[in-house]
Amino acid sequence: MLIMFKLGEYDDDEARDIVERLKKAGIKVEMRPSICAAVEEIPFMEGRLSELREEKVEDIEAYDRYVDAMRKVLSEGVSDEGEFEERFLSMVDPSWRERRDRLVKFLEEWRSLTEEEKDERDEKEMDELKEEMDAALERFFAVGFAFSTLSLNEIKLGEGVGDRLDDPLIRVPVSHDAFNPDSKFARMVTEIQFDRCVDLYVDELTAPLIDEVDEQFWDEYFDEHLRLSALGMLITELLDLPAGAKKKITLDEFREACSFEVDMDESILAIEGSRVAEDIAKVLEKKGIIKIRGDRITWRKG
Repeated sequence: MLIMFKLGEYDDDEARDIVERLKKAGIKVEMRPSICAAVEEIPFMEGRLSELREEKVEDIEAYDRYVDAMRKVLSEGVSDEGEFEERFLSMVDPSWRERRDRLVKFLEEWRSLTEEEKDERDEKEMDELKEEMDAALERFFAVGFAFSTLSLNEIKLGEGVGDRLDDPLIRVPVSHDAFNPDSKFARMVTEIQFDRCVDLYVDELTAPLIDEVDEQFWDEYFDEHLRLSALGMLITELLDLPAGAKKKITLDEFREACSFEVDMDESILAIEGSRVAEDIAKVLEKKGIIKIRGDRITWRKG
């Protein structure tokens, strides 16, 4: 089977955007949907609240506040999850509704702005937005912690709590840097998430047309632009390889020609394609540009 150049793996929207812009430049792109899996390791600590306090777990004061808020809400006999969440948030952050509405309004306005208008927003306004987004993330985390604590301590809403929140079992995330695998409280979740993704494959001979892609493509897809530029240079180098009457070379000579450097003024671009030389040769043969016989390559064109 003929190997094609794989540009990358993307979600549907990003793949369609890249394909549309490359095709406008004349680059041939093939979309192949697939199921992909992402593996993530999430370290955390699990133990009694008092035990993790002794371990000096980061932000333990916040977990104290969350547990205290849970005790107060559950003492009111709340039995509905939605009501529990709202009452819990009101205990943690009494102004959470106003802050949520303010953030929603700002984001709606932000989506309606042009790029120039976004750039004109002053620093103070952007700092306020960041503050509200951080607060929203904290509320999201607090709710997740509360329901996790209910589950770990086998507490069901509407039923008696007893002394299960006096010193509850809790689970808190920690950074990879702070994670100590030797601690008796250390745990690790290995999460494997399956998702739909799209692989993009490019016709190698059309890669030199990357210079025709719109200017914004370089900023938005820097890595993709760089890969296609390198591939385009490699293909151009190989197409220009037969000079004068020399239309035949050995496979080793072809392989050597797949590795070269390009002076980019302030830097040097090193292109190393020797490992895929035979695959590239087969692509050129399929396109009718060369003929391969044993370890000899003959140019039909150029």
